[in-house]
Amino acid sequence: MIVTKRARTRKPLYLLAPGCSNSTPLVPLLENTGLGIALITMPDRLLGLQRGYEMVPDLPNFVRMLATSINELAAGGRGGTRTSAY
Repeated sequence: MIVTKRARTRKPLYLLAPGCSNSTPLVPLLENTGLGIALITMPDRLLGLQRGYEMVPDLPNFVRMLATSINELAAGGRGGTRTSAY
């Protein structure tokens, strides 16, 4: 597993024309790496996931468990619930 975080730039980004308003974080999978998690601080995106199917065949289950954990953290560990982070 590789986990990385990339802070959003405060400057507008341009590619040939208007400003870049959307970005999807990705982690290249190296040999013997089954999962890549890329975090980004943007208002509409939190993370990007990539997997090697042979090593992580059940990504939807991992995503559900990750969402549950994030929601528990957001609730402050008080046993409260919060709307999904996704």
